[in-house]
Amino acid sequence: MRAPLIAVALLALLPEGARAHVVASPTHNNRYLKITPAADRVRVAFTIMIGDLPGHAARQALDVDADGQVSDAEIEPWKQDLAERIRAQLTVRIDGVEQDVAWSELAIGLGMPDVSAGAFSLDLIAWFCAPAAGGRHELDLWDRFALTPPGETEVKIEDQPGITIDVARVGPEGGGGELISHEAKYAGHAAPVADGLRLVYTATTAPLADGRCPAAAQRSPSRTPRWPIALGALAAVVIAVVLTVRRRRPSG
Repeated sequence: MRAPLIAVALLALLPEGARAHVVASPTHNNRYLKITPAADRVRVAFTIMIGDLPGHAARQALDVDADGQVSDAEIEPWKQDLAERIRAQLTVRIDGVEQDVAWSELAIGLGMPDVSAGAFSLDLIAWFCAPAAGGRHELDLWDRFALTPPGETEVKIEDQPGITIDVARVGPEGGGGELISHEAKYAGHAAPVADGLRLVYTATTAPLADGRCPAAAQRSPSRTPRWPIALGALAAVVIAVVLTVRRRRPSG
């Protein structure tokens, strides 16, 4: 009875958007990857679900003071280490520009702190700003982090108002299978996210006014191009020079 009870407790602690599909495995570790596109950014959310048996073994090792409980201080180094190992294996490009990967949120779903318990989770969220707001954007993502022991990997592209998904596929260089209904599940080492995920979408919504991606908002494609102004200024200079030369030329 322990595993179902632990799973229920863990699900209650997960973010609302991650609860629908996250389920602990009795013997393996699972990965859930959700990508949410917006006008000026892409949100990438991971949930790493440590299964019941691996979670039980991890709790035993984490209980450094052997008091039968996993404290926040004891699990913090584990959390940071796993987050860094995932970050190091993640490559993200938006519109051809490689992005710095930094987690804005890290959350442990430990449920019961007892070392006799099992499954628990780590939630990670990162944001990636597009170089310009609105219009068409291309996201390429490689997730080479290896689950041990590997359970399932679920990939989901979250549909949003004002966002049209043009391409959503996984595989070598993002050229593999299409994500039917914008989501798919893969078992064990068959998960192709290490070979690339490609998302192409068009946004007709305005950028979010939270200041997270101010550069993209400032460089919106709807702005007036500057090159006509520059050409006009150059033409004015040329005309002025020609008139000056003519005035100085002696009359015949």
